[in-house]
Amino acid sequence: MAVCTLTVVLFLCGVVVKGNTVYDSCNFEQDLCGWTQDNTTDDGDWKRWKGRTPTSSTGPLYDHTTHTSLGFYIYMESSHTAKNDKMRLVSPLFQPDQSRSCFELWYHMFDKPFDLGFKQDDHIGQLKVYIRAKGSKNLTPVFSDQGNHGDIWIHGNITIPCQMQPFQIIIEAVDTAGSAASDIAVDDMNFFQCDEGLRLVCPTTVIATLSTTGFTAKYSDIALENSSSSPFSGLPSTRASRISNRYKLTLILIYQVYMYIVIIKYFCYCKIKVYMFIFSLFLLSYYIASS
Repeated sequence: MAVCTLTVVLFLCGVVVKGNTVYDSCNFEQDLCGWTQDNTTDDGDWKRWKGRTPTSSTGPLYDHTTHTSLGFYIYMESSHTAKNDKMRLVSPLFQPDQSRSCFELWYHMFDKPFDLGFKQDDHIGQLKVYIRAKGSKNLTPVFSDQGNHGDIWIHGNITIPCQMQPFQIIIEAVDTAGSAASDIAVDDMNFFQCDEGLRLVCPTTVIATLSTTGFTAKYSDIALENSSSSPFSGLPSTRASRISNRYKLTLILIYQVYMYIVIIKYFCYCKIKVYMFIFSLFLLSYYIASS
């Protein structure tokens, strides 16, 4: 059987993998490598298997790691599932303090009768990958594929999204047809450092406080490296963000000057003091805008 590659790049960041061999890769030769079955929100379990799946018209003949019937992989056994049943495998908890990490997997989606032209309906369901923040029930989709791809292992490559808190990766298979010929298999999951061209620095928050007015301005800078070759090149650069915020701070100070003029007009009749006060505020505004 041939092997083809399908790469899905989503330009994200935030996985801890360095120095932790449990999370670096998993070929399922020994166990599930710390991943667990989701027994609370799905309808069944992924099975660790080797060789041909029990249903002859679907599933792989062998694993992706060894390309033999002795190697292991995991799969959704569809002969016992109903329409729209789903199975989820959940990763260990990852921390958001290291970027430039990617997640890849090899998957197999094969409906033999449809592939050979013996029927018109494709019974292979969907394979999805989600990100879930710690303590949250919300799932963020980062990868999806569906339908028959032939008797081949396909490569999916996904970068992990920027996260502000610990998170988990969830792999989900869905039987959309309720057919026995819709096995979906996964093998050789791996974490690795993304290419330089895909590097994204997660947002950082900067807080500027103007003590003279009691106003606090809060904004975020998103720094993107190699932006000329990235689909994020349309986003404002760090320098542009800083310039924009300087103007905002200047406008705020002008408004404060106006308010002080109104106040002083009714409580102070010394024009010299008023002019000196206005001039000092404009100097402060220029200093902040040019810093």
